[in-house]
Amino acid sequence: LKIAYAFILTMPGVPFIYYGDEIGMRYMKDIRSKEGGFHRTGSRTPMQWDNNANKGFSTAETQQLYLAVDPSKDAPTVENQLHDKDSLYSITKSLVALRHMHADLQADADFNVIYAEKEKMPFVYKRGKLILAINPSSVEETISLDELQGYKPIYTIGKASIEDTTLTIGPSSFVVLQRG
Repeated sequence: LKIAYAFILTMPGVPFIYYGDEIGMRYMKDIRSKEGGFHRTGSRTPMQWDNNANKGFSTAETQQLYLAVDPSKDAPTVENQLHDKDSLYSITKSLVALRHMHADLQADADFNVIYAEKEKMPFVYKRGKLILAINPSSVEETISLDELQGYKPIYTIGKASIEDTTLTIGPSSFVVLQRG
């Protein structure tokens, strides 16, 4: 999910993250539809704040909740991710901050594909003066592109390095490069 959010939050347009996505809340199967929720009902369970009763959402009896919370022992919570710099919550928060920090990542900033080969990774694109690369595959990838000359990593998820015009990006990794 970290790599998917990196892609969503660095593409043109207005990104949308539904509550609970930032901690990886799971779809709850077999929940009876409420008020026309249909198949969406399992995506609309209460926010999971902590490991207390009802995941900190309410002190009411569980059966009184509009929708049940995830009963799993490993259900993601804000509390469990808040101080972990590698958690989905922390990565999502840092990506939102990165987007706000750079005008080149705003909704209407320029977008150009630099490298996109069929069945090959990484996918490399330019937003304004920034170059971004994403490798959702399970293997490390190395590419050489003249456009990379003079660029350095300013934000990385996973592993990435650049030397001259050669970018090496680890599996499930993402990098933002800036001239410098």
